Amino acid sequence: TLFPDTRFPSRGGDSLRPATGTIALTENRHGPLGTSELAVVTHQGAADIDLRPLGWSNGSEESPQVSVARVSPRPRTSSAAEGDSLVIVIGPGSSRFVVRLGGVVNRDDARGTWRASAFSGGGGEGRFVMHRRP
Repeated sequence: TLFPDTRFPSRGGDSLRPATGTIALTENRHGPLGTSELAVVTHQGAADIDLRPLGWSNGSEESPQVSVARVSPRPRTSSAAEGDSLVIVIGPGSSRFVVRLGGVVNRDDARGTWRASAFSGGGGEGRFVMHRRP
């Protein structure tokens, strides 16, 4: 779930609502080693997130949004309460719209912040929460 930062006005004057969907990632064994948005890619996959509540179109309804990610194990010196570092880029290499999520993985969920940018100069930011599905 992507929660909007309410300090930013919404498009069209409507109230911003959270965007929900699914991101599926697998270990990157044979794909690109990096993209312009993410230097080291450890996972790749697809996202199916309805971005309309945030005021953006979903692009092509016929194809999923490509996603790449990097998971970095926490340093041994970190506290037990800190999880592994996570960065996900939805739409890497796209000149239309890119969403970047950065946060921490703890057990079966991840939390952090997101930032979106578009070729038209639009974008936004907020926080996110993800839960692993069984």
